[in-house]
Amino acid sequence: MLSRLLTGSIRRVPSRCLVCRAWPAQPLCDACVARFARPVPRCRRCALPLPPAQAGADPARECGACLKSPPPLDACFAAVSYEYPWPDCIASFKFNANPGLAATLAQLL
Repeated sequence: MLSRLLTGSIRRVPSRCLVCRAWPAQPLCDACVARFARPVPRCRRCALPLPPAQAGADPARECGACLKSPPPLDACFAAVSYEYPWPDCIASFKFNANPGLAATLAQLL
């Protein structure tokens, strides 16, 4: 019973941004999302960022590696590259029962 009471109380305390530690903030503050989640043109098959020379307006664009040797999938989608700060945020969401990140991660997709 005490555990439930403490858990409920902790959920009501404002959180800090996981990246910049701003207080109070959402689990990921708007400034960090804007800084680290800039949209980049991606290959439609593997979702890796395309080099600037290949980043055209064509939604069917593919990277050189996928053109040379197509992977066994038709399309792949990625909201962000798997680099700082996203691995820690995703791990916190998946393994630390941090559902507060769900809305931000869903909006990025």
